[in-house]
Amino acid sequence: MSMIVMRFGKLSDAGVLSFAFAVANVLMSIGAFGGRMFQATDVNRQYTFKMYLIHRFCSLGLMIVSLVLYLSISGFESEKAWSVALLAYIYMIEVVENCIWGYFQSKDMLYIGARMFCSRWAAVIAVFTVSMMILNDMIKALGAGAIAGTIVFVTWIVVIVYRRLINDSCHSVIGAGSPGTRWFVSLTAGTFPLFAAGFCSLFINNVPKFAIDRYLNDEIQACYGFVAMPVFVIGLLNQFIYQPTVARLAREYTDGKISAFRENVKHQMFEVAGIMVACVVGAGAFGIPVLSFIYNTDLTGYWKELVILQLAGGFLALSGYFNVILTIMRKQNVILRGYLFALVLGTIIMYTAVRYAGTVGASVGYLIVMAALFAYYYVFYYLYVRGIGKPCEE
Repeated sequence: MSMIVMRFGKLSDAGVLSFAFAVANVLMSIGAFGGRMFQATDVNRQYTFKMYLIHRFCSLGLMIVSLVLYLSISGFESEKAWSVALLAYIYMIEVVENCIWGYFQSKDMLYIGARMFCSRWAAVIAVFTVSMMILNDMIKALGAGAIAGTIVFVTWIVVIVYRRLINDSCHSVIGAGSPGTRWFVSLTAGTFPLFAAGFCSLFINNVPKFAIDRYLNDEIQACYGFVAMPVFVIGLLNQFIYQPTVARLAREYTDGKISAFRENVKHQMFEVAGIMVACVVGAGAFGIPVLSFIYNTDLTGYWKELVILQLAGGFLALSGYFNVILTIMRKQNVILRGYLFALVLGTIIMYTAVRYAGTVGASVGYLIVMAALFAYYYVFYYLYVRGIGKPCEE
């Protein structure tokens, strides 16, 4: 979408879009409330799909309230406010869809969620692109994309998803569940550490953009966003490795097959590290010319930032992977403590680094935070699986 804006809009528009994505992602963590991985690894079917869905609609309401409060106190000009609101709406759809993915993932049918996600975002991006070409107005293009995404989501629910849920053991999938509110309190308590960790994670990932928004300008924000984009390629490739195996790893751990569990984790960790090395080398050799062409902007002065951020992206991917592993082990409090530590460290480092060293400071600060977070998680994982902790207890 930034590429399209740079063809038919202004560099400052791309900066606004980058910042709006950062805010919308943090708001999405409130709406998701850590439920996806908890649901996908609920191999004992402790909660029904209906319970997860009711819980998700409640957290969605909290996301909407947070958006309204944030915009009311931010003092943004109208373009930035509308950009944040429209992208947040697109992610509100994803929050609900995410709950459906969790159900299918727990049944080893993640491909259905993947098709929903890809078709919806393809529609959003295609309509956004055409609208930008015709209107040269980013806000109107975002609005059109949001409408397209809504239509695709509703079509999926009506045509395919609802029928599958109804046909699949009606009581166990969307059954009434236990009476009262005890299940809601229990589910909230189980997902809260994951929500808090996810919120901290997204805030940490985007705090460089918040600091740049405070001390620099929208043009620099855009250029930083361009060179930061490949960071998440490592995370995306990482998910190809572990997402399809989450349910199997959860069953191995729950069944007490700790040796097999540990061996699979080791292999996947080395695969992620290999991807990290390849991405860092590739970015250093080809990144700047390719990104300059893609974004129609001269990024020659951002080589250091690109390489540093790619290295940080590797640690981000490893941290995200061990986040999933510790969730399987039901060590949500360990995850939360790690992200709280990283949040404090990142906030202290990032604003000072950006103020005195600009985008290079933002990149180095992000690398320090991600490396520290990975080290924290790996140490705790190692202690637990080696038997110093208690693997099957919270």
